Amino acid sequence: MEEHAADDGDDAEEDSLRVVAFSDTHNMHEQLSCPFPDGDVLVCAGDWTQKGTSDETAAFASWLSGLPHP
Repeated sequence: MEEHAADDGDDAEEDSLRVVAFSDTHNMHEQLSCPFPDGDVLVCAGDWTQKGTSDETAAFASWLSGLPHP
């Protein structure tokens, strides 16, 4: 069994995970006026299309892949 030192909080930022989440862009993702903040995980909670077409989904996927988040 491994032993770990107690966390004294000094490296809290180093041990943190920053999640950036968004939803309901409804095919307006390219019109967003502010950039997403930096983060470790980017979550899209859905509703990125207006009508659910494959073209809308492809356009969203292309836009999403251009963001700097892992």
